[in-house]
Amino acid sequence: MASGGTATVPTTPAYDDAAALRYVCVVLLGDDRVRYDEGHTELARAFKANGIKGFRDDLVGLTSNDIMSMEVPAFPGVAADNSTTPPKIEVEGHEHKKLSLAAGRKLCCAVSYFHYLCTLVDGNPVDMAGAPKDNFDKYRVYQYNPAEPIIPFSVAMVKKTDKEVDHWNKQIKLSSKEFPKLREAKYWSTFNREWTIAIGAQNLGHLLDEAHVPVNKELYSVQQKWMYKALTDSILAPTAKAIVKAHIVDQDTGKIWSEIVEAMTQSMAQETYVAQLSTHITSTRINDGKWRGSQANYILNLKEQMIKYNELSPEPYTDRQMVTFMSNAVNGAPNLSSILTLDRRARKVAKNNAYITFEEYVADLIVAAETHDIANGTKRGTNRMVSTHEYRMDDESVGDEIFGNPDYKVNNHEMDMDTPFEEFMVHQTDVTPNKPRLVKMDIETWKKLSPEDRKQWDTISDGGKTEILKYGSKSSSWKGNQECLHKVTRE
Repeated sequence: MASGGTATVPTTPAYDDAAALRYVCVVLLGDDRVRYDEGHTELARAFKANGIKGFRDDLVGLTSNDIMSMEVPAFPGVAADNSTTPPKIEVEGHEHKKLSLAAGRKLCCAVSYFHYLCTLVDGNPVDMAGAPKDNFDKYRVYQYNPAEPIIPFSVAMVKKTDKEVDHWNKQIKLSSKEFPKLREAKYWSTFNREWTIAIGAQNLGHLLDEAHVPVNKELYSVQQKWMYKALTDSILAPTAKAIVKAHIVDQDTGKIWSEIVEAMTQSMAQETYVAQLSTHITSTRINDGKWRGSQANYILNLKEQMIKYNELSPEPYTDRQMVTFMSNAVNGAPNLSSILTLDRRARKVAKNNAYITFEEYVADLIVAAETHDIANGTKRGTNRMVSTHEYRMDDESVGDEIFGNPDYKVNNHEMDMDTPFEEFMVHQTDVTPNKPRLVKMDIETWKKLSPEDRKQWDTISDGGKTEILKYGSKSSSWKGNQECLHKVTRE
């Protein structure tokens, strides 16, 4: 909030313009209350002589020159004998004159303050009787410039709007193409989280709020156009894309987002995805041969899947259920399987009947897992294989090529906490222990091949592919671990 504060908007018949003028003079400008009511102060005499009866109706329309040029009639004073007979004007300063410099500047400041407050409430006229003196004094000392003319709030708002729009157009904005993509409805949860984070980082979260009431409507309109373009580039799932296209005229991004959220949370694809997610959570095992990565990342990945399930499902897991599922999943790892049992024993000895929370259990598992990973040369977030790559199933640059071609086999990569659970299914037939792996080519090399070359590659037998890759490895000038780039059997 600006240092000038706020004031009440006069929206009821109770507003009294004459009372607002009196409040400004007595409270804000410091006129003596009794003498003002008697009409004896300099400002009171100036108002009477110039026909000023109210603040908004009469005073606000004056310029600085008008105020400084106001005539102040002679002050009648009091007769020596306390009679009502006006004495002759003999005392200096009681004669007819202009408004004093000090009083005139204070009055100009009060009018300027009124226009300033109006700009804070979207151009609505405020009731000055509700303006705190402390806020007015701060405005008078720190913001008011007596050398500048009084600018009506309507003009000030237009200038403010133009300035904000110009600043928005000039500032560097994240390209809409760099935002996450929603390619299928089943990835809605992940997309929703990543999208709102990205938009929030741009301070544009209000554009997704259907109930938002903009102060600067012109700036809001410009921002909505940008947001609509971002939605058009990012929303590719059929149902959600249809919603975006339906608003091509109004481009009301708040309403668009509200409709997308409703459609995605109620879609059949979402229900199917939730069911698959539940199946994975209850059946995954750390030693089933599908996980390629550290123990710590496996635990964090499973925790992430449970959080995702609870976000999507109308019947989320309880804390104890998640502890049970996690315990079942890590049961095949000796260093992890005993943690829950040991915790229960410790609590029993301490006569603590409280059940371990899911967060506590995960924290204990991570400590044990990281100790194991370090001892075995694997660290969370560190890839050990030379020919690794990471991909997301809903990633635009890789997803189409990998999953759009059933004949194409992805290369080894290390999994982490963000790996989609569906990827375990993709690799299921390719990680059978004690069996040779399929002969594969790394994705970067595959992309460099023409469609014709890819077709020819697929016609070569696995033995032939192995010999070709072996020859390429021998002829490479790379050293060290890079010579093992094309290994095709499990070590």
